[in-house]
Amino acid sequence: RERDSLRLGAFHWLYASGPGLAFARTTQSESTYTVLNAGDFPLELSLSWSKAAAYNLLSGQTYWSPNGFLTLQLPPRSGMLITE
Repeated sequence: RERDSLRLGAFHWLYASGPGLAFARTTQSESTYTVLNAGDFPLELSLSWSKAAAYNLLSGQTYWSPNGFLTLQLPPRSGMLITE
């Protein structure tokens, strides 16, 4: 409820293959990215990312984005909420 992008933001598909799913909700002032692994095995997902880092709102972890890509390791049946 605290993030306008989740309540009001435009919806953009980023990835959908097998058990992996990623989408963004964006407003003019913020973006929130939802990344999910619905499978029984770990999943590595790479997304195009223009910022130097990303922050997982659920775990508090910071991920670095070298070379314009954000690579995430998702355990089975897990998800992340990522912001810039």
